[in-house]
Amino acid sequence: MARTPTSRANRRAKTVTLGKRERQFAALLWRRGGLARSEIHQITGVHPTLTGQSVALLIRAGLVRNGKPASSAERGRPQTPVVIDPDRRKFLGISLSPGEVRVARLDPMGRPLGEEIVRRVGGQSRENGDLVTLAARSLKQAIDPAIFSIGITVTGVVDPAGQALLFSSALPSASPVSLKPIYQAAGDIPVILDNDLHALSMRWLMTSESPEGEVMLVGIDDGRLGASVLIDGRPQRGSVTAGNELGHTRLAVETDRCYCGQVGCLERIVSSRQLKHFGAKTERSLDEVLADPGPDRQALLRLLDLLVTGLGNAVNFMRPARLVIASPLGRHTILQQYIQDELPDRVLPGIRSRVRVSFWEQPYVQSAENAAWLAISDVFGESPAVVEREGAGASR
Repeated sequence: MARTPTSRANRRAKTVTLGKRERQFAALLWRRGGLARSEIHQITGVHPTLTGQSVALLIRAGLVRNGKPASSAERGRPQTPVVIDPDRRKFLGISLSPGEVRVARLDPMGRPLGEEIVRRVGGQSRENGDLVTLAARSLKQAIDPAIFSIGITVTGVVDPAGQALLFSSALPSASPVSLKPIYQAAGDIPVILDNDLHALSMRWLMTSESPEGEVMLVGIDDGRLGASVLIDGRPQRGSVTAGNELGHTRLAVETDRCYCGQVGCLERIVSSRQLKHFGAKTERSLDEVLADPGPDRQALLRLLDLLVTGLGNAVNFMRPARLVIASPLGRHTILQQYIQDELPDRVLPGIRSRVRVSFWEQPYVQSAENAAWLAISDVFGESPAVVEREGAGASR
């Protein structure tokens, strides 16, 4: 089969390694749109020669291209803008959750390319085997020459350097689980492995109109809850690569035993099963009760009260400028209203007026799109404030 010029270019681009300067320029172009090389130099303070070299590297990588020269009232040649190239490259996302692997492709601007692919362990199809084997096989089938990098997300604690999953609800285990088969399936394509909440927080950062300041993003679903804290536009890492495990904050409440081995975990409290423990009179899910509390109102209010207690403790501890609640459950008025009304009383007086609360109806679990956003953010996700603040100190 004959090779097309595009496929040959993509194969060559796989070997291109981006440095910090190229990532800063990519982030600037992603946020601001087309910029001439002279404008990039003026904004960042990087020497024109080095600016040209970095732009050339981004073009060779297939991430940006020269746009149409802009007309100018000034004398001389029109300035040629550099713009994100939406066509030459794709970003692949792989999401691992209990018994399920999801795959998605996005273009560099975060637009989906086709439907998300879902494969389940032990299903009716031939996609049998353990979760890691299924993920590796799914990845191999999804790779094509246009893939620039691959984002892999999973709940819990991961070790990117050791290519291992240390602790996760997706693969509960007393010892680390190797993810090497997934890396081997990726070949020479860069892999970015991270917690699913960090991926979601980077997606929020890149799509938010006002991302400045410290942000605590809390993902809430039925029986799943976690957080990610963004500082200077990057997730707070800590001693291991994981989300800020707000879901494993324990309260003095009898719950089902969590996969972490404890009882009273906040993510076990915010669940349909816990509604029954609180005396719900129907067999409805948390989502259904939030839509219409009816006879289960008292059980729901107790659940919401404990949720807000957990959120208040986290806000007091982290002191974010913004609290983002990311949840499909956030579409329910009673959830939004309860948090807005009750949270100020759980937050210290000196903090409450400084914290902005917002709701984002975005699922944080079982999302391969979020995983692909993780890969996109690795290239284009530098904080705009950091780019302009640090750019002036770059090599000249």
